[in-house]
Amino acid sequence: MHTAADRCSASVCSPRAFAVALALVCAPAARAEVFDAWIAGTATSLGATGSTFTAFDGPLYGAAGGFEIFGVDLFGEAMAMGREDYLFALNIGFDLTWDVWQGKTRLVTGLFTGPVYFHTARTAVTTLDASTLTTEQRALVESAVPGGIERVTQEVAAYAESEATLRQSAVGWNVARLRVDLEHPLVPMLYAGVGGQLGYHFILTGADAAAEARRQAIDDLAAQYGISEADTAELTEAVGGRELTVDNLDGLHWTLGAYVKFEI
Repeated sequence: MHTAADRCSASVCSPRAFAVALALVCAPAARAEVFDAWIAGTATSLGATGSTFTAFDGPLYGAAGGFEIFGVDLFGEAMAMGREDYLFALNIGFDLTWDVWQGKTRLVTGLFTGPVYFHTARTAVTTLDASTLTTEQRALVESAVPGGIERVTQEVAAYAESEATLRQSAVGWNVARLRVDLEHPLVPMLYAGVGGQLGYHFILTGADAAAEARRQAIDDLAAQYGISEADTAELTEAVGGRELTVDNLDGLHWTLGAYVKFEI
């Protein structure tokens, strides 16, 4: 007959219990830093759903830097592709570090949020080309607006200069960015790393703002000349206007890159 102590001893010393205990002892422990600061030179490729980041279709080079204090990270990024296409982001969040090989190579994962801004000169302002209008659209314009197509073209053209400026910029918020990096020390305080990010964003691009401006221009004409709601919607589509909605602003983006980082 086994006593309670015997049963407890057998349970503790069972192969399953031993395996669990060994895994807990040997597993690499994640850690967050009390304080560190760093700067890095980066080379990155960027992709996204939709057309938000279409201009950034090549490698981006830049710099990043930040600090961590009591487990909270704050860092900024500046990246450029050529002289006129550039992007800035500010991130706040947290990360965890695991030693994955010989106590040197480390895996860093983090989750961040923050604002983003970018500028690109590679934009074009689309003018109203009457030749692209259907017969029905031309008839609608001529019947609904005094001055016809010429008046509508002038109304849209009045926004051309401000539209060109709008299309060069975008501003928004990275709601959540998951970051995974693998780093290896080259010399003390200097690391080489590779990594990637996956993020969900809300970004208002200049193209979105320009399309909204065109919609407002047609709305002004409609209010002035009493154009029906259905005809206004057709005119808006004909000139490339659209209303801003959440569907125009949100999306996913991802990056892959390499960097050299100096850390203290």
